[in-house]
Amino acid sequence: MLKDASSDELLAAVLAVDEGGVYLPPKLAGMVLRDYIDGGLKREVEPLRELLTPREEEVLRMIAQGLTNQEIAEHFFLGLNTVKTHRLHVYQKLGLHTRAELVAYALKRGLLR
Repeated sequence: MLKDASSDELLAAVLAVDEGGVYLPPKLAGMVLRDYIDGGLKREVEPLRELLTPREEEVLRMIAQGLTNQEIAEHFFLGLNTVKTHRLHVYQKLGLHTRAELVAYALKRGLLR
């Protein structure tokens, strides 16, 4: 919701969410859709193997499964800084900013078993 939302808009949002839906203010809908089309769809179309190295893909899976950087480093017998570098590359290449976004991406792509 935006700060300047009317009481009618607030009520519509509450009702939508209460029914299990999602509410997106009309002022933001166009921006979100454009951003998704310009960035999201283009990223989704590219095969993961063309975006990430095999090691980056493995690191992505392990992060999404909840492993810490230290656990990943121990699993692959890598230095902690090497894992952090792989993690940074994954975030940059996929345009992600948080662990939650990474998990959502992995789920959407069927990377978690």
